[in-house]
Amino acid sequence: MLFRNLRSSPNGLTDREAARRLLVYGPNQLTSKKGRQWPAELAAQFTQPLALLLAAAAVLAAVSGSSALAVAIVAVIALNAVFSFFQEIHAEHAVAALAAYLPSTASVQRDGVRREVDAAELVPGDVLLVSEGDRVSADGRLISGRWILISLPSPASRSR
Repeated sequence: MLFRNLRSSPNGLTDREAARRLLVYGPNQLTSKKGRQWPAELAAQFTQPLALLLAAAAVLAAVSGSSALAVAIVAVIALNAVFSFFQEIHAEHAVAALAAYLPSTASVQRDGVRREVDAAELVPGDVLLVSEGDRVSADGRLISGRWILISLPSPASRSR
């Protein structure tokens, strides 16, 4: 059933089909931001929906005469923005560490033959051959004791 859903087989994809899927799904790579522009990224935290809702609450509190409450809400907005900004930085560092750990090549079954390919060329439906101690460079499902069928997310969910 899994092979049918991914339009693959135990012999793997053909080279032609793998090349087509690489064009459709893009390379199997973790993306990271280049060139941090921290003032703009920090300012962007203030335009999040929760921050805007809290800003509206601060304005209403100020208009109704509760200036202390308005100041407290603005302080919460500022703290939330700073914490969120640093969480994003931490997450980017985690992605970079994960990318450094991933192998650069993978052993796949294509056209019924085992071959080494660049890990960025793995596509949904590839049959990845693994052995004990191997690092796996893509999401997949174990289909036997030494085979993993690659089932990468859709392009829309990979762009985050």
